[in-house]
This record gives sequence, structure tokens and C-alpha cells, in this order.
Amino acid sequence: MAQAGCALALIGFESLERDSLVQMRKKWNGVAGGYDDVIRRFHARGIMIYGTFVFGYDADTAASFDRAAAFAREQSLCIANFNPLTPMPGTGLYDRLLAEGRLLREAWWLDPSYRYGDAIFAPRRMSPEELRQGPMRARRAFYSWPSIAQRALRGAPKWRALYKVGTMLLANWISRREIARKQGRPLALRPQTDLAEATP
Repeated sequence: MAQAGCALALIGFESLERDSLVQMRKKWNGVAGGYDDVIRRFHARGIMIYGTFVFGYDADTAASFDRAAAFAREQSLCIANFNPLTPMPGTGLYDRLLAEGRLLREAWWLDPSYRYGDAIFAPRRMSPEELRQGPMRARRAFYSWPSIAQRALRGAPKWRALYKVGTMLLANWISRREIARKQGRPLALRPQTDLAEATP
């Protein structure tokens, strides 16, 4: 990858909770070594990492958000995404949550009151409100100015190029802006009313 010019790789860490990975059927997430080892191998080749994390599986607790954000900072991830689990229609996850009576909104994608970041179901080991607030808390911790500065300073020797540090800083600035802009926004224009208002 490095020889081909790869500067940034996306890794779906998904979770730091082993039982959550098992539930996702992603036990293989550790076959190439622990997360620390995999990150070290990428950094040894000057490749930055964009990490993604998903919360709300049955093993997750309110502490999972802080743990993931701390891990992402300590590992000098370039950028990271922290999101609540979203059961999509037609999936086994959606059908299971529906059968268990845990969906808070059955047709959430059509619900005009749905907002980006809302919890769609009741998790097992935290409240829906904790699932809604937790990812935002992780984002704020990861994208705080001190965190950005620390990750840039610690990452620079690993990434081996000044332009990569510039890329990281720009990506973090854009992420801060977009997170604040999207949180609490509707998924899309509401049918009928908003479309009529948008038509001249």
C-alpha cells in the first residue's frame, strides 16, 4: 500500500468490546494481531488511519464511548468516526430488534421527527439517551483542539511527511465543522410540506 502511494487507510475497528465483535460476526477483526499491532504496522509505513466505531451492541455500555475516544487519541488516529448503531430495514438486525420490541421508531427513515444521531432502538446495557449522547461525547473528546494538537505532534514522526500533518489538520477542522452542523438535523427534507415550501 505504501509503495502504491497510500497515505490514509480506513479501518473499521467497530468496537473495542470483544463480545460486540462476536455479535457483529467480526471475530476476525483480531486475526492480524491486536488493534495496537495493526496500527503500529500502518504507522511504520507512514500510513495515517481513519478509524470508525459503532455503539449500541448488547455488550456496549456508557463507558464504551469514552474508551473508544481515548483509544483513538492514544493511537494517534488521523480522523475517527463515532456513530450509534443504525438498524437498516431488511437486515437481520432490524428484524431481531423489531421482534424483541426494542425499536423506538419502526420506520425511522420516514419519520420527520428523526434527527441525525438519534437512537432508533433501546440498547441492552444503556439508555437510548446514553446511546444518543455518547457518540457526540466521543467526537467532542477526539476533535477537541488539545486532542488535535496532541495527535498531530505524536503522529508527525510516524506519518513521515509534512503534507500529511497538513492533511490531518485540515481533515480535523472539517470534521469539527460538519459534526456540529449535522447533529440534530433532519435526515432529509420532509415529504410534501418542505418540498412545497422549496418550490418557487
